Amino acid sequence: MDHFDVLKNQHRSMRKRIDELRVAGGGSARQEPLDELRVELEFHASLEETYVYPVLERFDDMRSWIRMLWESHDELRQLIEELAGCPEDDAAFATRLSRLSEAIEKHVGDEEMHVYPNARLLAGDVELGSISRNIEAAIRKRQAA
Repeated sequence: MDHFDVLKNQHRSMRKRIDELRVAGGGSARQEPLDELRVELEFHASLEETYVYPVLERFDDMRSWIRMLWESHDELRQLIEELAGCPEDDAAFATRLSRLSEAIEKHVGDEEMHVYPNARLLAGDVELGSISRNIEAAIRKRQAA
């Protein structure tokens, strides 16, 4: 499994958390998947922002995609915070969850359909190997903590 497969697995996990939030009631039933989603998104974004995006920004063909994905991470963080700020009985929760889900789907689609495949074509073995090693080390460090 390469680093893009690891990132894709993280995408699937975030989608699962969204599904859990859709069926969760209020209070603690909603809080746990929301907290997990927040942690997963932050770790995933940190991996990409630290190890993937800086490498890919060096390629002219990728620069605009990467800028858009940086902005998308910021938007996802903001949407999660808005969702977390909804009172238990707030009817806007479903609307905000839908906005978050749509934003995650767009982000995931952009990465999996455009960025990851093009990165494999543009980046050399040395760069891709470095990304993989760094992501693996970050995951090991997180698991050890």
